Amino acid sequence: MIDISAYCSKPGLSLDRLGTLCRFVDAGGLSAAAGKDHARISLYSRQIKELESFFGVPLARRAGRVSVPTEAAVRLATLVREHVSALDGFAEEERKAPQRVTIASAHSVLEWWVMPRLAAIRKILPEGATVILRNMRTREVAEAVETRHVDLGLLRSDAVPHGLMRSQLTRLGYSLFVATNLVKGRGSRELLVALPVAVSMGGDFRRQLGEQAEHADVTVNVALECSSFALAAAAVADGYAAILPVTASSVFKGRKVSELPLPFKASPVRSLVAAWPRGATSPWLGAVRDALRQPIECRPAVATVS
Repeated sequence: MIDISAYCSKPGLSLDRLGTLCRFVDAGGLSAAAGKDHARISLYSRQIKELESFFGVPLARRAGRVSVPTEAAVRLATLVREHVSALDGFAEEERKAPQRVTIASAHSVLEWWVMPRLAAIRKILPEGATVILRNMRTREVAEAVETRHVDLGLLRSDAVPHGLMRSQLTRLGYSLFVATNLVKGRGSRELLVALPVAVSMGGDFRRQLGEQAEHADVTVNVALECSSFALAAAAVADGYAAILPVTASSVFKGRKVSELPLPFKASPVRSLVAAWPRGATSPWLGAVRDALRQPIECRPAVATVS
C-alpha cells in the first residue's frame, strides 16, 4: 500500500501540472498547447520537467524543433483523465444524495427490524435528510416500489414482482410470547392449548403454522386473528399467547414476557428481502441496504422458558 503522506510530500506533483500534461498531450506539442505564447511555453516546459522528476520517466521528446509527448506522457494523461472522471462522478453522486428516503413495509417489520437500525441508516445519509417509513401491506409495498413511489421495499421473498432487484436481509423464525406469570412451568406445547393464542391472519405464515402444528399433533387455541403482527403482540398484555417473529423480543424489553420456542420440528420461516427498481444503482441505496442487513441482537425481556 502506498504511503499517501510520503507520496504527496515529494515535490513536483499537482493538479495544475497534470492539467498542463493533458493539454500537452491533446495538442501534440508544447508550443501548440501554449498557443505559441512564449511565457506560457516556458511555464509548461518547466511543469513537464517537474512531473518528469516526480515520476522518474521522460514525458517529452524533441521532434525536430518542437517538443512532443512521449508514450509515457500519453499513458499518464489517460490515467489522469480516468481519475478526474471518477472524482467528478463521486461529486455528482454526492450532490444527488437524497434529502428524503422512503422505506415501505409492514408495521411489524418497520418497528422490529428497521427502527433498531435507524441510527446506522442516518449515518449514511447527508445531514438534514429525512427518513420516511410507510406502513403498507405486502401488495402495496410491491406496487409502490414498481412505480418508484418508495425507494426501498421490505417484503417476503415470494412477494417480489418480476423485474425488481432484490437482496436478502434475513430469514425470520417465530417464537411463542406469553406473560411470564402465565407460564407456570409449562412448555409451549401446553400453552398453545391452554391459553388463547393471538396470530396474524392469512398469508404464507398461517399456512406454514397450520402444517407444522398438524405434523406435531398440536392443537393451537387460536382465539384472536389480527391484521398485523404488531396487533398480535399488543394482545400479550391482555393474557394472550402470541406467535410472533423472533424480532418481536425487542418490543417486550422491560416487561415480564417470556419467549418460548415453538414445539414443531420446523418452525415457520419467512425470508425478508429488500426490493428496489431495476436501474436504481445509487451508492447510497446500497449502503442503506447494507445497514438494514446488519445483525442486531434482540434479547427477550426475561430468560427464555423451554
